[in-house]
Amino acid sequence: MERRKRDSCCLNDNDYERTKTTETNCACGAYDVECQYGAERQVEFGECDRMPNIELDKCPALVGQQYPNSNKRMIAGTSCVGDRDALGVGSFTVGAPGAKNKKDDGEKNAMSAATRAFLVILSLFAAVAAFIWAYGKFNLGQYMPEQVRHVMDQIRDRVDEALGRRNPAPAGYFEPLGDFDNEEL
Repeated sequence: MERRKRDSCCLNDNDYERTKTTETNCACGAYDVECQYGAERQVEFGECDRMPNIELDKCPALVGQQYPNSNKRMIAGTSCVGDRDALGVGSFTVGAPGAKNKKDDGEKNAMSAATRAFLVILSLFAAVAAFIWAYGKFNLGQYMPEQVRHVMDQIRDRVDEALGRRNPAPAGYFEPLGDFDNEEL
């Protein structure tokens, strides 16, 4: 234990004086670096080897950035001296002009298969919705066979029911709640 106040009594002798703490930075070493994106260590604190299936130019955040040849970076918050020695001297620019981008013929279109499938389903849904709207608005049932018209009427009724629309009451007999003469009112 170390006393904080001069007047306090603790385990230290009364003539003990607290020394001024000094902070120095040591040389950067293996504990101060980690592997960059797209690299991994096979051995603890060994060299960072590039992963074969990672293409750096596919990551938009890395394009145009300097990337050390050692595939290492400084750990955030590290304060040491000689970071160039720990990272190595050489570096290259990711996706630099003149560097040939490797793209397969299937990758030229940026849309994935899931995005295409979603857009196809969305288009079909929009087409069906537009047809149902036009069927009800312009009375297209008069141009269709009886069976198709019957099915379309059922679909339109189901859609109206799902949307909370009420169908107009069919024409029929109306019975008032009561018959009153003018004298009774």
